[in-house]
Amino acid sequence: MGFGRDTLTMTTATVAAHGINILFTPVLARLFPPEVFGVYALFASVLTLLVTVSTLRYSQALVVCEGDAEARGLLLGCFLVHALFTLVCLACVPVMQHHLSTVHSWNAVVPLLWWLPPALFLAGTIQIFDQWLSRRRAFGAKAAQRTATALVTNLASLVQATAAVATSRALVISNLLGSLVGAVVQVFRGRLSVSGCRGSPGACSLFSVLYRYRRFAAYDAPSAVLNTLSVQLAPLILAVFFTPDVVGHYARAMGLVQLPMILVGSAIAQTFYPYAAQLRTSEERAHFLQKTLSRLFRAGIFPFCLLGLAGSTIFTAILGPAWDLAGTFAQILSPWCFFVFVGSPVSTLLLVLDRQDLNLIFNLMTVSLRAMALAAGGLLGDAVMAVAAFSAVGTLLWILLILKLLALTSSSPSTVYTSVRHPLAVAILLSIPVLLLEYAVQLPKLVKIALYGLCSLLYIAFLIRAEPGLRSALLKPWRSAGSFLAK
Repeated sequence: MGFGRDTLTMTTATVAAHGINILFTPVLARLFPPEVFGVYALFASVLTLLVTVSTLRYSQALVVCEGDAEARGLLLGCFLVHALFTLVCLACVPVMQHHLSTVHSWNAVVPLLWWLPPALFLAGTIQIFDQWLSRRRAFGAKAAQRTATALVTNLASLVQATAAVATSRALVISNLLGSLVGAVVQVFRGRLSVSGCRGSPGACSLFSVLYRYRRFAAYDAPSAVLNTLSVQLAPLILAVFFTPDVVGHYARAMGLVQLPMILVGSAIAQTFYPYAAQLRTSEERAHFLQKTLSRLFRAGIFPFCLLGLAGSTIFTAILGPAWDLAGTFAQILSPWCFFVFVGSPVSTLLLVLDRQDLNLIFNLMTVSLRAMALAAGGLLGDAVMAVAAFSAVGTLLWILLILKLLALTSSSPSTVYTSVRHPLAVAILLSIPVLLLEYAVQLPKLVKIALYGLCSLLYIAFLIRAEPGLRSALLKPWRSAGSFLAK
């Protein structure tokens, strides 16, 4: 199975999972008010931070282990570290409740903290098996888990909301149910891949394996925490200065603005890392990096331009007038999210190059500078200014990281620019009517949304025409169906 096919598998599954989220979002946004969603967003931010470090990032090393026996030993080590970490978090819940009960919006999260350990255990288990399945290239099992989790989570939220239980606790319980079902699906669908791996964990010492990959714990774990913190920093700090309502608007904006990153970027990241780990020469890595960056740029440039120009109109039309501030946040965040979309999938190249130290430095700078930007806006009492400064700092830092990755592989930025200049020109041309519709022409919002959709279809048509690989991938299912019917 090649890189393109694996990427298509993950992209299709991610599109299906988030397509489910998109279908439920307009309904759930009207059932759960911004302040309720804001409290849940704070819980989810803490959970995300803890999951990131729950295995000390040893799970990431599963992909690059040289032998099956060593990999199974490391798999056992991951579960051991994760279980101990979960127990420590359980013991810390009373301490967290005591300290957070006096902090502005955080006091609303205190009753939910006992749900944190079980949610952490399930999420960490999914994370470990996710990397194991990446090693075995069982992307079908990974795809099934994502779809099942999304469906169960949204259905559980809808059922509870229609039963007049539209609370932050209902959202937490829905998340827990979705993770539980996802973990079960992952284990059963991936069972053959695990059992098909020869060797025994006893073939190599558990602690020697953990010691061998200690750089993941020493460098990648702090770096991953800082990277996750740089994303989760905004709701965490906004909750100190503003009400849960503001946090809810920000979280909803990020959830939707990140969709292109999740739909395409994460799928590419899932397959980029194991394939990049197999490349042995700098020329191969340079070519692979340039090709991936070009594809990500072409895929993301117009969607993020559209969000940046018309985010407020799109949000209020889809979610309702109560979410107008979320639309404003989406416009502000779109430049940063675009460069994260382009750079994040290929940033795992630092792990392949054994440059975890550089990754740590980047994330340390990101967290510190963006924390200062948010705090400045918070002290001024202006949430929009805080988010704008946050986005500007993130945009600059991700541009610098992309340039550094190109330098590390002796790649030329001009080569990447040459491959994306035509999509960039098309995106700019299609952005002109969007700009006019948004600021110069008075039309009903639904009409504007329809016209924006038309512009998006035109850009997709351009991509299909310009990318023979994409065109053949899209046509393949129809050709297979035709062959089946012909029989």
